[in-house]
Amino acid sequence: MDGMLYGDTIDLLATGDSIRDGVYHLYASFSKADNFTDAQGRMVSLTAVASLMEASTLLVSAHVPGSVDVIKVTPGLIWLNSTSYDKSKTALYSSEYLYPDLKLDNIRRRVQEVIEEDMLLFPEKSLFHLLLASNNQGFTSAFEKALAEEFWRAFERFQQDVAGGVRSFRGRGFGLTPSGDDFIAGVLYGLHGIEMITKQDLRALREQLYRQAIGSNLFSNHLLLMAREARYFKRLKDVLQAMFSGKKTDTVSCLKQLAGVGKTSGADLLCGFFAVLLHQTAFPYQK
Repeated sequence: MDGMLYGDTIDLLATGDSIRDGVYHLYASFSKADNFTDAQGRMVSLTAVASLMEASTLLVSAHVPGSVDVIKVTPGLIWLNSTSYDKSKTALYSSEYLYPDLKLDNIRRRVQEVIEEDMLLFPEKSLFHLLLASNNQGFTSAFEKALAEEFWRAFERFQQDVAGGVRSFRGRGFGLTPSGDDFIAGVLYGLHGIEMITKQDLRALREQLYRQAIGSNLFSNHLLLMAREARYFKRLKDVLQAMFSGKKTDTVSCLKQLAGVGKTSGADLLCGFFAVLLHQTAFPYQK
């Protein structure tokens, strides 16, 4: 598609707050978003779906999959193919999330409530069911049952040793981003949450886990990078804001949105987030 369509009929509405200057070429195209990478493997996405906003996303008023081949980002402009947009005239999505002023035990009680009350919102083949509810009914084939056993062993190790468990989850499972990588990203977000809530400095641990987890999957690496940097995507921010506000209707609606990310990705990430928040060995119960 030529630049005329973008320049004349499609607006750039918002940009993420962690998009580096550079040239990004089309890497993968999907119905709701296109993904672009630069020479270093950094990723930028293009979408017209506001709920898919994250730190490296460009939100446009309309999206035709595969219509943009190249994105160029400069200090003042963003180019989609041959059409330029002024950064100063677009909204800026903030990926920061400020945790409420609550003690860790209060946060844990809210997490337990969600696990007990809202489990059915998540896919049966997700780690949310397997690890947090001890339910492996969604894992039916011989391969899936063997994979479930691997996840159980990894989770048992994780319960004793966060870092050792993360190594066991790396690259395991289904999906564009394997379930194990989604779980690790959730752990990284959860560690940031504990850091903010308890005022502990966990940056070294987060960096260690990130280094252990990255591999050759660019989608996983991007997700892990955003989690390491504590850059929250919109659907996760919405879940956390609803959960800690105590509004049940909002929480269910936001959980459904997060559960809709990939086949199990959203649920697997939330599983890792909850698992580390509930981790009594590494982070003892606090009054």
